[in-house]
Amino acid sequence: MRKFFLIFNLILCVFFISGLNAIYAQEKTSFYVGASAMNCWNQLDESHTEDLFIGNVSVDYDNSFGLKFRGGLILNEYFTVEGQMEYVIPFESEMEKGFKTKIDVFTIGGNAKCTLPVKEYFVPYFLFGLGIMNSYEKISGPEFRKKTDWGIGSRIAIGTDLIYQHNYSVGIEMEHVLGFGNVDHIQYSNFSLNAAYRF
Repeated sequence: MRKFFLIFNLILCVFFISGLNAIYAQEKTSFYVGASAMNCWNQLDESHTEDLFIGNVSVDYDNSFGLKFRGGLILNEYFTVEGQMEYVIPFESEMEKGFKTKIDVFTIGGNAKCTLPVKEYFVPYFLFGLGIMNSYEKISGPEFRKKTDWGIGSRIAIGTDLIYQHNYSVGIEMEHVLGFGNVDHIQYSNFSLNAAYRF
């Protein structure tokens, strides 16, 4: 599943980038900046934490929240490229023997956004992206441990933008985020409320 997810993202990125020059030449561009508030549902690999202990421990991470910041280049009514930074407030779990663990996630990367405007003000879209992901785990209790991992983060999302007077937009988005390499224990879905300003 992870291999398919990564290959799918890479193929879509190559296809998208290969057509950018032609797309750019055909349409006037515009820029936007935006921010999102996220509700994140964890699907973390809890064995990643459990393996740090000698003996049996049980880990059950809570869900969390996050923030996302984006800046994008609208190439035409069907294609957009954007950069983004995302931070997920730590997923937390109480454990036996007085231990508590927290994992936060930071991602920076690029997205390709395929839009299908139904109306001038109502624009559904499909998004895929790749980037660098960092997870930081802190275990506190009778002993203190911390662990930082870096790897590749990928994402697939669907959403819609509601545009007002061309310069303002709000929207909703459902997204699935998956880590690879040293962050392959990171996996979560999120629902976000978005706001943006177009130049």
